[in-house]
Amino acid sequence: MNEPESTLPPDPEPCRPSRLRRFLLRHVPLAIAGLLVLLAVSSSSLYLWMSSAGFEDTVRKRLISEIESFTGGRAEVASFHWRLLALEADADGLVIHGLEEPGDAPYARIEHLSVQLSVLGFWTPNIRLRSLEIVQPALHLIVYPDGSTNQPQPRKPSEPGKPALDTLFDLHAGHVAVERGVLDYENRAASFDFQDRYAPLDFEANDVSVLLSYVPAALRRSEGGREAYHVEAGATDLNLARGGPRSKYQPVHGFFQATIDLTRTEVFLRSLRLTANGRDRRRHTLEVSGSLRDFAHPH
Repeated sequence: MNEPESTLPPDPEPCRPSRLRRFLLRHVPLAIAGLLVLLAVSSSSLYLWMSSAGFEDTVRKRLISEIESFTGGRAEVASFHWRLLALEADADGLVIHGLEEPGDAPYARIEHLSVQLSVLGFWTPNIRLRSLEIVQPALHLIVYPDGSTNQPQPRKPSEPGKPALDTLFDLHAGHVAVERGVLDYENRAASFDFQDRYAPLDFEANDVSVLLSYVPAALRRSEGGREAYHVEAGATDLNLARGGPRSKYQPVHGFFQATIDLTRTEVFLRSLRLTANGRDRRRHTLEVSGSLRDFAHPH
């Protein structure tokens, strides 16, 4: 007896991949691997170049140019070093020369400056100043017989089309520390000088903000028509010590807010609010406003 023939269809022949698919399967993985290798080599080369002494010197010269641009004085930076992966930088010998004579002490000097940054966010990175340490800053202010000072002025006035109030410096820092700071006030307009002109200052503060703006003379016609610096500053968790060793003078702990306008011959303290925490756990607040006009004959 004959068996019935099978009604199942024959096995289909295996489909051979198309030529385009074979090309992609063969070359795309190699292209991706080559791109990753190229990216790694480029990143390593860029990191080594940016960490080199030559690039640090380029950054140092750019830093000098920026300081001279918004202060108007001649600047010096002895050395600059940074650690790119740690987002840390150090500068030594920062000097700003004002309008003083060549033999006089410079307008401002900082022996050592240390900066630590943080990058917040991934898709839209935001760089924040995590810590700022300033060691041995010295400000030397000279008042000449005609009432002018050695304070420099910005070289670039506001350009047409730009806001009249030009923001020169906007700082937000998590922690700021100043060690062995000195303010040297030299009044050459007075016939005699009997006061102690050196005011030492040490402080540490958290959540610090400083906004420095340049105000052209056209916006200050009601106050003599002189260009000025406009400063807004504030800090919380402030520890302030001045006048001598900390063992003799107890530091003040609190917070402050201040707004100041500074010209070459005048100072306007728009507002100063200093709140200190006393030993009795009570807060004591001092609010001050006023002006000092004509450095040669102050009133």
